[in-house]
This record gives sequence, structure tokens and C-alpha cells, in this order.
Amino acid sequence: MIIITSFASATGQTQSIITKYFDSSWRETGKGSSSYYYATFEKQDTAYMVTSYWTQSNKIKAVSAYADTNFRKGIGLSKGYYESGVLKDSFYFDNEGRVNVGYKYHETGRLDFSYHYDAAEGGLIGERYDSAGKKVTGYFTYQKEAMFPGGIDGWIEYLQGHLKANTPAKKKAPAGRYTVTITFLVDKAGHVTEVEALNNPGYGTAEEAVRVVQHSPAWIPAIQNDKPVNYRQKQNITFEVTEK
Repeated sequence: MIIITSFASATGQTQSIITKYFDSSWRETGKGSSSYYYATFEKQDTAYMVTSYWTQSNKIKAVSAYADTNFRKGIGLSKGYYESGVLKDSFYFDNEGRVNVGYKYHETGRLDFSYHYDAAEGGLIGERYDSAGKKVTGYFTYQKEAMFPGGIDGWIEYLQGHLKANTPAKKKAPAGRYTVTITFLVDKAGHVTEVEALNNPGYGTAEEAVRVVQHSPAWIPAIQNDKPVNYRQKQNITFEVTEK
């Protein structure tokens, strides 16, 4: 049996404050020369208060709250800053952890554009402002995630139709569930690249999950400021072996 979940979930942590390091694309990395940003996660009730920094200057980049340490579900207001300390943007998450409305500022403090979530578009639609603070005619796509043709249902159908569910059983795996977390990049043309298993439960599961994701048909690329951009995605794939 194959069980598909949309995104990787946070792992348990016992520390009161957790620190993670990231490269310039916000891909998690170790502490060292490859670290471009770092973030601290402080647990408060059911949420983590998150403060991110530029590694070189140790200046605050953003202040926000999330339900976990993988930035999966935002909570309330988030604020980002230029390295000079000037407010760069502010936005709000809705009850589902999705950005609902936000504002982007020039380093001079002047409003550059605002944006809001549009359900029909499936992304954030923006409105620009001129130097006098007036709205410029017309909307633009500020941000839209990469999407598999047919949406999430189409992606799950593809995975379930191409994964060999009996892979661990054929290698005599004990009864149980074997979850592989895959990370991959959808490039500007929609091609799936840089497929990697972040863990390996064994019995051929990681190799099988990587194989199928690598052979994925092209996606609809992500959009940022009306232009296609690279988009990194995570996917959990669970193989289940039952008792005979």
C-alpha cells in the first residue's frame, strides 16, 4: 500500500530554542560557510516564535510565528526587514496558515505594492503604487506555487499509479510503515530536478520514491512578480507492509 501526504511534517524537538541554518535559497544546511541565513524557533504554547537573521551581520531579517519548525503553517502577522533595519514587508496568515494579505515597501519606506490571496487564481495577486502613493492600473501575479497538472489530486494519482507498492515487501521488510521524505526542485520551465531523499527507511523505499519523482511529467512553474521562478517542494511517501 502507498500512503501519500502532501508535505513533510516537523519532527519532535525537546529544546526550548531551536536554531536552524539555511543557504541563500532557504534550503536547510549546517552551520558554517554555506549558511546565508539562520533562524531561532522558540516554543510558546502551541506555536513557535521565529526570528531569522543574516548570518554575516547577525541583523534581524524577519519576525514571525509558525506552527512547526519547517515553516509549514504561519500564524498571524509576519514582518521582514532590509539589512539596514528598515521594514521591507508585512503580511498576515489566515486560519489555514496561508498568506492572505501583505505589503511590500521600498527601503526609503514608500509603499511599493500590496497583495492579497485570490482563490480563483490560486495565488497572490498584487497591486503596484507609484511615487505619489497611488495605485497603478492593473493587477499582477505576485506569487503562485508550482502546480502539477491536475493539482494535488493529479499529483497523488500520478504517484500512486507509478510507485511499486510492494517494494519493501519484496525485500522482506517487517510489517509496518516506511515513510520517505523527498525534496525536489521545479525549475522555471516546470521540469522536476534535484530530486533527493532526505531519509532512507531501507528496503528499497528511498530509491523507489526518488525514481518515480524523477520521472514526473512537467509541472506548471511557480510565479513570482509575474515571472516563472524555481520552486522547491517536499513530499512524504509512505510504503506500508501488512502482516501476511
